[in-house]
Amino acid sequence: MRLVKKLPTFVLAALLGVALVACGDGGDDDDDDDDDDDVVDPNGEHYNSVFTTLALPTTPTLQNEYAMNIDGDPQDRGDNALGGVLATLALQDVDLQTPIDENIASGDIILLADVQATSLTQAAGVGLQILRGENPDPAACGTASGACVEGACATAGEICVDDMCTPCSLHLEGGATFDIAPDSPADSVMAGNIIGGAFTGGPGTVQIQLSLDATAPPITLNLKGARSEVTVAADGTVSGKLGGAITKEDIDTQVVPGVANLAMNAIANDCDPEMEPCCPEGSTGGQFAMLFDADDNCEITLEEVQTNTIVTSVLQPDLDLFDADGNFNPRVDDGKDSLSLGVGYTTVTASFTP
Repeated sequence: MRLVKKLPTFVLAALLGVALVACGDGGDDDDDDDDDDDVVDPNGEHYNSVFTTLALPTTPTLQNEYAMNIDGDPQDRGDNALGGVLATLALQDVDLQTPIDENIASGDIILLADVQATSLTQAAGVGLQILRGENPDPAACGTASGACVEGACATAGEICVDDMCTPCSLHLEGGATFDIAPDSPADSVMAGNIIGGAFTGGPGTVQIQLSLDATAPPITLNLKGARSEVTVAADGTVSGKLGGAITKEDIDTQVVPGVANLAMNAIANDCDPEMEPCCPEGSTGGQFAMLFDADDNCEITLEEVQTNTIVTSVLQPDLDLFDADGNFNPRVDDGKDSLSLGVGYTTVTASFTP
């Protein structure tokens, strides 16, 4: 399902001014992470819910609020280096949140949460599992009411789906049923405790989806060392933050190609190789061309994005999570291998079999 909207204005100065600073020092302190020994109590009941929001850190305040201590460093103030990049882009009017909101509303992004606990107010051995979902009942969107006007709808709750204004988010009103996506990892459980209705748990591996561009499919990211801190309501729904780190491999195979697709779409929408200049002044395509079109042929390739010095400097790992053998073993060799990210999220009740 393709959502129709204008691409965000991409400002070159946003990336030029970004500096990634890791809050943790990646020290080799000899402290074992007790969370590694946590197990989930199999006697706990399951409480299902579905994400209604997946909030990016769009301000420096949110970057700090969503930051979490991913590598277990006892002197760490919180890790969210990629969140710092996103916050800087947002301050330059780059809208990365709207594509995520629209893809959640349309059901193109479905993330499910399952809390397993003996009590939602005070319990040990609690499990929080995040899964990718599909086949919502009711369906995410209803019947189109009319054509979009300049890529927008005037009626609240309607979004542009294939150029038509359509009521969506129908599966997010509470109580909808879902299937779990076949390729959703089955071992994505963060173990922890609930104290006073607040869950803290991790580390684990959690798979989430983000949209850099509403006209392109979401990208799938595997958050390693994932941790979550949420308030748990009486119905088992949660609200809080999720943090983890993206490996260098995922940066290279998911994030960078996602940026490349965003740039290619902008060039295709805004520019004409037969014109001189090929991109209108101030257009999104023109901004991307200035940033990535190394050979000035009014086209952008994946290789041009991969080798761009700004991209390679911005998307640098800030955490050491893995040892030389590839095992999850934070801070053992001070070799930065993962890029931290923290986001916020909320859920409503749902039904599925975890």
